[in-house]
Amino acid sequence: MAELEPFDPSACPPGYLYQQLADYIARLIEAGGLPPEAPLPSERRFAQMYGVSLGTARHATELLRERGLVVTVPSKGTFVTGSRGEAVLREDRRDSVRGDEVGQVPSQPSHGQFEQVNGGGNPSRAV
Repeated sequence: MAELEPFDPSACPPGYLYQQLADYIARLIEAGGLPPEAPLPSERRFAQMYGVSLGTARHATELLRERGLVVTVPSKGTFVTGSRGEAVLREDRRDSVRGDEVGQVPSQPSHGQFEQVNGGGNPSRAV
């Protein structure tokens, strides 16, 4: 996997910040830093990690969805798409929550893998 510099909003060239963030996450996915079906953090956590507003994080996530790089499963989260495609990923996620039908609580996706790749966020920003 290629080493990517951490995302720094203040160092971005002129342009829309949400596009810069979406491009950064796309490079992270392409470099193998986020494998297929890896969960992305919540949009609020995403904004905190990269030092951007919630609106910027939401817009970046929307752009990643439009590019087909991630899929958002209602009430479950946003996941990196795999080579099997978005429809199969949705079906897999639906199958994995069948425990609800028999009274079992499905496990929540962990964001640890995402934080390991990104180094846990921007330590210079107080949250």
